[in-house]
Amino acid sequence: MKVALIHYHLRTGGVTRVLENQSASLSAAGIDHLILSSTDFSTSGISPSVPAATIPALDYLSKTSLTPTNLYQDLLAACQRQFGSAPDLWHLHNHSLGKNILFPGLLKLLAESQTPLILQPHDFAEDNRPANYPLLADNTIYPLAPQIHYAFINNRDRQLLTKAGLPPQQTHPLPNPVQLRFPPESRPPAPQTHNLILYPIRGIRRKNLGEILLLAALAPADTTFAITLAPENPTWQPIHDRWQHLAEQLQLPILFNVADRIPPSPGLPSTYQSWRNAASHIITTSIAEGFGLAFLEPAALKKPLLGRDLPEIT
Repeated sequence: MKVALIHYHLRTGGVTRVLENQSASLSAAGIDHLILSSTDFSTSGISPSVPAATIPALDYLSKTSLTPTNLYQDLLAACQRQFGSAPDLWHLHNHSLGKNILFPGLLKLLAESQTPLILQPHDFAEDNRPANYPLLADNTIYPLAPQIHYAFINNRDRQLLTKAGLPPQQTHPLPNPVQLRFPPESRPPAPQTHNLILYPIRGIRRKNLGEILLLAALAPADTTFAITLAPENPTWQPIHDRWQHLAEQLQLPILFNVADRIPPSPGLPSTYQSWRNAASHIITTSIAEGFGLAFLEPAALKKPLLGRDLPEIT
């Protein structure tokens, strides 16, 4: 069996981790597969052992001279190079997010090919992303056919789409994998001497950075907060930067965009893993989550978690 997994990119984030874990599962099962994304694999955040190919037109696109047929042919050509044939299964992530103007047409071509297709939504344009919706309007973005199945990362989404008309027998819960064991040698060798509270996210709007400033203003004097990543999307960068400038003006104990830039303490690497391991607590001030890795990974790390209950997720 040959499986092609498709996503916009392989930049650091939750979906990239899901793809890497799916690849590991497929490899363990002896299933030949290929990840197709716009990211140059040499700069991606996943292991070099993961089979991947770069298709630039998969990236976020609101305007392009390309057609869905051009993109479909590029995907087929990459599969031909990897497998010697078209795949037996397409697995498309976040097809209904409204981030690529070619995706509705690509979806139509994939459905018409009659090759089995799995559509796995993680996020939705309708969920606080109104600017994405014009790229989806007047298109069929939830096609129905016997060979098309849907995988959902939580039961909330599955129930909503089933009520909207998806056949229940073609929808499946597929929770995100969580790494339960971390190398003991990567943990800090000595007990914490102060509170380092880590927010392991990219600082986009729905991650609610303003609340971190409030908590930092109220926290005990021996507490430092750290946010791992800044946004890559230029739309969200100014909002992130305004919070950072305000934190500096108020002299709050918050570090921004720390991963791969500065170490948590002298002598330690600046990697995300280093910050995660050095943290005394993990925090989430998010007001909306798709799956909720932020609630599960701290338990695996045996780190206390500070955050609000999101009942539809928890």
